[in-house]
Amino acid sequence: MRFPRPSVFLLAFLVLASACKKDDDAPATPSSPTPTADPRPDAKFTASLVDSYNNGNLYTASNGTAVAYGLTWTGLYIGDVSLNNLPLDTMFGIYSISSNTTSLDLSSGNASWFITGGSGFQPFLQDVNDIAFPSIGPVNSSDTIHRGQSYTFSTANVSGADSVIFMPDFFNRRTLVGNPTSITLTPSETAAMQLGTTYASIAAVTYTEHVIGNRRCEFRKQRSAVMLLEVAD
Repeated sequence: MRFPRPSVFLLAFLVLASACKKDDDAPATPSSPTPTADPRPDAKFTASLVDSYNNGNLYTASNGTAVAYGLTWTGLYIGDVSLNNLPLDTMFGIYSISSNTTSLDLSSGNASWFITGGSGFQPFLQDVNDIAFPSIGPVNSSDTIHRGQSYTFSTANVSGADSVIFMPDFFNRRTLVGNPTSITLTPSETAAMQLGTTYASIAAVTYTEHVIGNRRCEFRKQRSAVMLLEVAD
């Protein structure tokens, strides 16, 4: 299957989809947690590297993209956002998504976030160097899912992660703590999938939290392996 080059907005969507975890997901404890009455952070910042694979072969390496937002239940606005001196685009006053991944340099491993501040947030510059980007190998499972049959979605290896997020399509996501390399979808789960092609990703994630101006901020470094899957009968 020929892998079409993922668009910038698709890469950003994949990062956003994995960053917006549901409340019942169970990520690992962040590297520097701060106890609080409400376990949810006030804002999340994700710096991501995305490797695209075609039949197990690397197609596009280390596209960098980023997502930052104030959580919707807080009603807070974080203002304009930059990552490693690259301004991010603001969408709907909530999300800031990199639209020029070729300019986002994450090669040093550092993620330096700057926000101008807004309603409920003071300006800050935060260097996130207390966590490293995890590593992840290529997706090595079949590029075809047959509906009504079990399917193992896997990568060759994962290391250095707090948790791994498996997304065989845009509507299914499973988060596992530690460095797991695979999940298995049941026949009933694959039977519910839509026919056609879809982008699938496995994201290895590290987390840390910092309290800045009385606001809890979660910072993530994420590395994803992405491939194109065909869902067939």
